[in-house]
Amino acid sequence: MEHLIRLFAALSTANALATSSLVQVLTADTFNDFVNRTEYSLIEFFTVESPRCQMLEPQYEKAAAQLGSRSAWMAKVDCSADEALCKTYEIDGYDTLKIFHSVDKYESYHGIRTVEGLVRTVSKISNPLVSRLTAADLGDLIDLTGTAVMGSFGEEHGEYIEVFSTAAETLWSSTHVFGIINDTGTATPSITMYKQRDLLEREVVYDGDFSIESIVDFVNINSRPHLTELTVEVYIENVAVWLFCKRQMTQANNYQSELFSAYLFFESIEQKEILINLIRPISPRFKRDMNFALGNASIFGEFAETLGLEADIWPAVAVQGSFKTQKFTLDAGSEALTTKRIETFVQGILNGDIAAEIKSQPVPEAQDGPVTIVVGQTFDELVLRNQADVLLYYYAPWCSHCKKFSPVYEQFAASNASGLEIVAAKIDAEANDVPDELRGFPTIKLFLARAKGEPVEFLDFPPTAESLSKFVKEVRMMKETGPNGSQRLGESSEAVQSVHDEL
Repeated sequence: MEHLIRLFAALSTANALATSSLVQVLTADTFNDFVNRTEYSLIEFFTVESPRCQMLEPQYEKAAAQLGSRSAWMAKVDCSADEALCKTYEIDGYDTLKIFHSVDKYESYHGIRTVEGLVRTVSKISNPLVSRLTAADLGDLIDLTGTAVMGSFGEEHGEYIEVFSTAAETLWSSTHVFGIINDTGTATPSITMYKQRDLLEREVVYDGDFSIESIVDFVNINSRPHLTELTVEVYIENVAVWLFCKRQMTQANNYQSELFSAYLFFESIEQKEILINLIRPISPRFKRDMNFALGNASIFGEFAETLGLEADIWPAVAVQGSFKTQKFTLDAGSEALTTKRIETFVQGILNGDIAAEIKSQPVPEAQDGPVTIVVGQTFDELVLRNQADVLLYYYAPWCSHCKKFSPVYEQFAASNASGLEIVAAKIDAEANDVPDELRGFPTIKLFLARAKGEPVEFLDFPPTAESLSKFVKEVRMMKETGPNGSQRLGESSEAVQSVHDEL
């Protein structure tokens, strides 16, 4: 059913991408003028063939319609038509959204890719960098942005206002919204950060000296919430979409993202309050290394199970590590959850004392055939730490294209791998955890010995022994001659779609 839903959505959206749009499509000739026209702009870099772009397109168009005249702060670039422009901004995955302050000052958009999230972002960037407000406006601003940094100043505080505004300019990122309340009755200038979605700390009052550096540090340190609650919107964007859409690795050398994510699952209001009180004393200590979020098990129980938790044993805690398949679990079981138990669990993960739980088939006793069999427990050893170049074939037992390709791969391994000095390997990506994000099956990636964190995906479908050999040689040459080679070689989107089974 999910496969049919996604297929229908993709076909519908592909048609929509080809029709008229409320959002201006930029080219190399119009890009600079558009970016320079506004203080900020939100720009999507897309290709029509990308499944993820097809998912975003209806949200992007609906957001533009809802924004009305403010949709003038939105635009998009077709990277199939303007490859050079996209290369200028190092676009290496789709869809990519960036917020531009100028043609050479920009950042990746990390917000929610829904109508609500896009409207919220464009509403923020289409306002002045520092908004002049009354006390009555404050509630509306917080509702719009979720987080706001407010300065309260009197008429005689011009010097403080200048420092505050300069700090805001330094923190021009769209995730920080700044406002000034002119209060003639204010004897002492003050700064307060409001965090609507933080369940433990809604307001933080600044108590440092009025310097740009100190204010910037205050905002950076306190903008990350102590504890939030997982919503369907956040789940769809950050969890569910990941399950079947390609994303780029955040740190190519080790597959790591910046933070661990700790999910605390409950099934009743009483359990929710218990978890909040348990985490309250320790979340400030760990917030630099770990995100904490509450999750309602009646809504997110299936997600909890994918993290390794047993059904119907609540409350429970699961931590997702530096790549999505790195999981750690802590449930009530026979021992009640306590603050100390959670603290020890979290600290053990961060220290590396607690091993991640990896879904894995049994390790083969011997490797008898031409193709090396990789399982979850041996992925690091046989692929990432292997001193040789490794060509890895990801398959699923139900995949019809995999069944056709497997004999071809066996032939390639038997006839070509030795001469190419390469390890031909395969892994059942349904039965084993893998630290990769796969678009479909089959997927083939080359892990060069000197660049294991930058695997290159084979896309010249349908694959043959000859095309695989050519691919290996071309990637090696590309890595030797160009430091910024594409991570997806030989792409033919229509061919790829026709021979991939969706996840």
